[in-house]
Amino acid sequence: MYKDYKKEDKHLKKQWIRIISFIMMICMISMVSIGCGRSNQDSGKKVTINILNYKRETVDILQKMIDKFEKENPNIHIQMDSPSDAMTILKTRLVKENPPDIAILGGKRSYADFVDADTIVDISDYKGLDKVKDVYKDMAKQLELSKKKGTYCVPYAANAAGVLYNRDMFKKYGWKIPETWDEFISLCKQIKSDGETPFYFMLKDSWTGITPWNALAANLTSTTIYDNVNQGKDSFSNHYGEPAKKLKELLNYGQKDPFAYSYNDGTNAFSKGDSAMLLTGNFAIPQIRSTNPDMNLGAFTLPVLNDASKTKLVSGIDVMFSVMKADHKKECLKFIDFMLQDENVVTYMKQSSSVSCIKGKFPIPDDLKEMEKYFNNNRVIDFPDHHYPADLPAGDMIQGYLMNNDMKTFLNKFDTEWKKSNRNLIRKLQK
Repeated sequence: MYKDYKKEDKHLKKQWIRIISFIMMICMISMVSIGCGRSNQDSGKKVTINILNYKRETVDILQKMIDKFEKENPNIHIQMDSPSDAMTILKTRLVKENPPDIAILGGKRSYADFVDADTIVDISDYKGLDKVKDVYKDMAKQLELSKKKGTYCVPYAANAAGVLYNRDMFKKYGWKIPETWDEFISLCKQIKSDGETPFYFMLKDSWTGITPWNALAANLTSTTIYDNVNQGKDSFSNHYGEPAKKLKELLNYGQKDPFAYSYNDGTNAFSKGDSAMLLTGNFAIPQIRSTNPDMNLGAFTLPVLNDASKTKLVSGIDVMFSVMKADHKKECLKFIDFMLQDENVVTYMKQSSSVSCIKGKFPIPDDLKEMEKYFNNNRVIDFPDHHYPADLPAGDMIQGYLMNNDMKTFLNKFDTEWKKSNRNLIRKLQK
């Protein structure tokens, strides 16, 4: 009796082992099948990438490049938004926790605010960064309010500010491009004596005074001034007197009533030959060419100093790519890889009259040929107003100073308004 029970028990155990083994095998096959099914499904799924673009004038260029990218990458769809007030829209989307996948930003204070608020993905491991010129990577780093570990943008296109000039008019009178401040002032006097107007000012729009201010302030001060002022170690009053004085001197060589004419007035007048030069940047070239497509214009660096070897060209990051969320980081970087391809860099720079932040022998736009040596030798420095917060009324203060010629009030107001606009940052840094 006992032996029979024991045999039966062994037989039952063997049966249960077989059943359990069979069930486990079925489960494993099912899991593999499900996994394979998911993998195939994922590989065929179309991913949508949303891009928020702040630079509306590049919409047509970018859309053509996006169309090309989508043809090469059928599993990735790109939706681009280019609202008129992109930074406000971006801040709203961040508050609602609905950021774009990629933000196309300018190298300005708004970018620094986003980095400081931890809203941009660190892409330090992105190999494409090796293609970016060091001077522009350093420029992006200098914008950060409190220096952070990591990399948060891919600088792509740069702009430049200086002096646009009428090449035909210069050739007609035999005028030479100046390389020092004294030569520049002598040129202005010569142009007036030849019966022409050196500059056409556009100070009805207060922001236009910022362009020559940037070239002067950048070359006559240090890039450490912003951090030093924020930490209470220095003031703008100690440094902004000389650029203010030189900017005021240039008014002597403009048209009558420089505050009565707007940006559109000035670009139109220059395109028609009403002035020999215009104190602005390459961003004004499309506007000028819309009036006179055949104008033979060029651009040279504003020679702020009397030591020509020390003058730097004011050039900032006009377009940078930042990944705003990690969900589709791989696809985002694939698009940026596409934009960094030599053929696409050439296309973008040519159509936007920009200069590449990417390493390589990319052609400089013909309008900017006189600036080429500065780009090739990395003799460039960022726009001071890229470090100014959006609510700092720098343009209005400069306009008011030029109208009233009250330097003391201007300098004191600059310090006061800076502290007001940066009070939270100053409190944080000084704490």
